[in-house]
Amino acid sequence: MKTFLLSVAVVFGSVAAASACDPVYKKVVCTEMVFVTVVKSVPYKKEVIKYDECGKPYCATVTCYKDVAVRVVKTVEVVKYIKVCG
Repeated sequence: MKTFLLSVAVVFGSVAAASACDPVYKKVVCTEMVFVTVVKSVPYKKEVIKYDECGKPYCATVTCYKDVAVRVVKTVEVVKYIKVCG
């Protein structure tokens, strides 16, 4: 009976020693700020010269659009694994 208990103690002792040396990773979710470039279409007005059916010129206001790149701050969730001892 003593040898059985001694062998069980040796087996459990070696398992505990092996698991103490192995790295354990913990999952951590955190948020980070990321800059993203977004393209927006912005309206603007400009005056152009048009011609009527008789060929006479007249001034007209036309709405045009131009694309503008804008930097926007976006919050993103990031998963990191941190090494924990034991």
